[in-house]
Amino acid sequence: MFSVRTLSFSGFVFGISDLFRISKFGFWILFLFPSVVFASGDWLSIHGDDGNNAHVPVASGVDTLTGTLAWDTGACELSPGAGMALRDGIIYTVAMRDGGNWDPSDDRIWIEARYASNGSPLWDSPPLDAGNSVSYSSISGPTIDPAGGAIYYNSGRSVQRLNPADGSVAWSTRLTTSTTTTNVSLDLINASPAVGGGKVFVETYDDYFGAYRDKLLVALNQSDGSIAWWKNCGGTGRIRPIYLNDVAGGVVVTEVFDGSTSHGLAAYSADGALVWNHLAAPVAWSTARPVEAPFICVDGRIYGVSYSGSGTGQLFCVDAATGSLIYKVDSIESDTAPLLVGDTVYLYGGPFGDAQLVAYRASDGSLLRATTIGGYCFRNAMAATDSHIYLTQSDFFGSDTTTDMVIVNLADGSIAARQTATYNGPVMLDAQGNIYVHCAGGLRAFGSTMPAPSAVSSLAWMGLE
Repeated sequence: MFSVRTLSFSGFVFGISDLFRISKFGFWILFLFPSVVFASGDWLSIHGDDGNNAHVPVASGVDTLTGTLAWDTGACELSPGAGMALRDGIIYTVAMRDGGNWDPSDDRIWIEARYASNGSPLWDSPPLDAGNSVSYSSISGPTIDPAGGAIYYNSGRSVQRLNPADGSVAWSTRLTTSTTTTNVSLDLINASPAVGGGKVFVETYDDYFGAYRDKLLVALNQSDGSIAWWKNCGGTGRIRPIYLNDVAGGVVVTEVFDGSTSHGLAAYSADGALVWNHLAAPVAWSTARPVEAPFICVDGRIYGVSYSGSGTGQLFCVDAATGSLIYKVDSIESDTAPLLVGDTVYLYGGPFGDAQLVAYRASDGSLLRATTIGGYCFRNAMAATDSHIYLTQSDFFGSDTTTDMVIVNLADGSIAARQTATYNGPVMLDAQGNIYVHCAGGLRAFGSTMPAPSAVSSLAWMGLE
C-alpha cells in the first residue's frame, strides 16, 4: 500500500488572511490563504523543461553555499543519480533500496513527494517495478505532465503513470519481447520518459556492454499505457528523448545508431512516422562515437555531444525541423546534458578524473574558455540561472567518500563557491533560483526564500479541486 504521510498544507502559508475551507472526497482541508502568493515555478523533468535545457531565467541566484542552507532532510534512501521534478511547490524524487548481491528480487523503488518549502514528506508511492534499475544505478527520474495531471516514471522494465495527489498507480505497463513483438534485449529502462502528442516516449537499455543496436524507442498511450508503436532504432538507451510540439505537428527526437559506425539523431511523429534522421538529412552527418548525453533544444536548434571514453568528443548543432547539421566541432566528451545560457553552450565532462566545465560559442561551436572542476562527472546534470551554473561531482564508483557542490560564475568561468560533502547527481532549481541537490542519500535546499505554493493551485494540479 502507498502511504500518504501528511495532507497538511501548513507549508503553504506565507501570511495571515482569510480562512477558507475546501471540501473534496469526504475530507476537509483547512488552510490560511496566503496574502502574498509566490510562484514556485515548474521543473517538469530531470533537465527542467521539455527541451531539456536546465536554465531558469532569473538574473541572479544563490552565489554562496555558506549560510544559505534552507533545509536538509539528512540521510535517507533517495537515489542520487535520479533526477527530480517540481510542480506547485511539491518535489517528486526517486527512492531506492538495494537488497545486495545484484539480485533485483529484493530491491525496492518508489517515488516520494516532498514540500519544497521545508523538505517534509507528503506521500510515498507503492513499490514500483525494480528489475535491474537498482543494480545498474538507473538515472531515470519522474516526468510531470501538468495538462494531463499525471507523473510518469520508468523503472525496471515498466512505465508507470502515478496520481500526483497520493502517488497511487493509475497504470503500469511492463515492456517485454511479447508486448513489443521483438526479440531484442530489454534489460531495463534507464532514462526518463518524455510526454507529448498523447503519448509517453521511453527508451530501453540492454546492458553496460551492449553494441548499441538493441535500443528501442517505445510510444505508449497516455490514457491507458497501451503500446502504440515501437522502433528498433539502435543507440545507447541512456538518454531521455524530447518531444517538440512546434516541429512538423509534433515530433519525438531520439539518438540512434545504424549498427555499424554511424551515430546520430532521428525524429518521429507522434504516430511513429519517420520525419528525419541524420543520414537522410539534406546533407548526411554522423558522430564517430555514441551520443550518451541527453541533448537540448532551444529556439529550433538541437545541441548535443558525443562520448568516446577517452576525454574527447564532438559538440554538434542541428536544425530541429530538418535534421540538417549546422556545425560539428571537437570538444570534451560528456554523458551529461549541455546547457545553453544566452549565446553560450556549456559542457561538463572531459578527462576521466579531471572534469571540466567548458564554454563554446553557440553560433559556431568555437571554444571560449574552460574551468577545471576536478573529480569525475557521471551524468551529473547541471542547472543554471542567468549568472551561475550549479553542478556536483561524482564519486569514483564509491571509492571517494566526499564529493563537491560547485557554483561557477558565468561572467568569467571562475568558481564562486565550493562545498565538500557527499553531493551527487542532478541539480534542480525553482523559479527564484533556489537550489535542490542530493547529499548523502537525502536532499538539501539552498536559498534565502524557499517557495510555498498556492494551496488552491496545488489542489487543482493534484486533481482535488
